[in-house]
Amino acid sequence: MRELESSLQQFGEFLLKAQLVRPAAAPYFVRWVRRFLDYAAKQQGVPQPRVASEVVRDFLAHLAVRQQVSASTQNQAFCAILFLCREVLGVNLDSLSPGVRAKRGECLPMVMSMPETMALLGAMSGTPRLMAALIYGGGLRVTECCELRIKDLDFDQEWTSGRFRNTSGTRASRQP
Repeated sequence: MRELESSLQQFGEFLLKAQLVRPAAAPYFVRWVRRFLDYAAKQQGVPQPRVASEVVRDFLAHLAVRQQVSASTQNQAFCAILFLCREVLGVNLDSLSPGVRAKRGECLPMVMSMPETMALLGAMSGTPRLMAALIYGGGLRVTECCELRIKDLDFDQEWTSGRFRNTSGTRASRQP
């Protein structure tokens, strides 16, 4: 077990040193490789499991069916295992059949109609109403609205401008 932990730590260091993945992604790659190897060892009943395309397909199906992970989570696990097999173990996974994949959820945007928006703004008062009106009418992000200063507002020209962290330079928009 210590050999596995040592190997996984070296794997993570290799990922970072070779700059093959972003530094934030390396721990997740290591975690997915650990989970995959634990799954394969348990399925095969041996401490040093054999890695083949069938084992990878079974693990991904296990994630989708039993663990009920999202499609993006399953894809992250697949990328980590694919990297392990191709770059570290030299195992060819070209014969990997699609197998069971997690389904992507439908992402429908939620947009309020103009009357709904006016009714919502009409029911608000004070600072929350002002902030909601600036966000809606001026196209500001919530963080930008929270960071606004008095000097960023020009009531004569009806402009809102400011330097915000998420944008480069100054961004200006019309006041509602």
